Amino acid sequence: MSAHEQAVIDAFNSFVRAKALEAGKGYHEFALDGQDRDAGADYLISDKTRFALIEFKYQEASIAGEARKVRRKTLCQLLEREVELRKLHDNCHFICWSNSSHGIDLNIYRHEVCNSQIFGPTAALRSPLPHTATRVAAERFASEFLSQSSRSLTVAEFEGYLNWLLTKASVSTLKSVELLARDHTSESCAVITFPNVRAAFDWLQSW
Repeated sequence: MSAHEQAVIDAFNSFVRAKALEAGKGYHEFALDGQDRDAGADYLISDKTRFALIEFKYQEASIAGEARKVRRKTLCQLLEREVELRKLHDNCHFICWSNSSHGIDLNIYRHEVCNSQIFGPTAALRSPLPHTATRVAAERFASEFLSQSSRSLTVAEFEGYLNWLLTKASVSTLKSVELLARDHTSESCAVITFPNVRAAFDWLQSW
């Protein structure tokens, strides 16, 4: 994790959580920790019924660091061939960073990363440069995510995409990710562990 990446993460999650509270909706973020290597994201976020993945960077210049990740190049190459998975990806897999105006921007992961500027010409990717037209400010992202109009998938759709991402793009033996959260039913500061996304989804329905 470079520079002030965690500060960007904290600011983003705090902002979306506040917007969810204003709208009477739920919001929960799950850190993926070391699982980011295979999941291609630092956090999994949910409004309690739908899910998305977000890779965080400190600044736009930090995005170039994705070039060092062989699994991400494989993901980009697979997405160019698999149309249905590309549609799921575009609705749930994002990258987020702070901009020069002290705001926070997001884009669909492949639109920002899957191009020759990042991976070079030998990766044989169609896009020479990032597709910046689909960048949005955190304010718009939060609104669309919480309204369920876009920026997320149902639990069944998300499980399908995540399974493909882990087993095909990252060649992992995992089919889902393990998630930890604070146990809201405990009076002490305790954590609860979920073996997969479906278990976390069931838990989110209970509070």
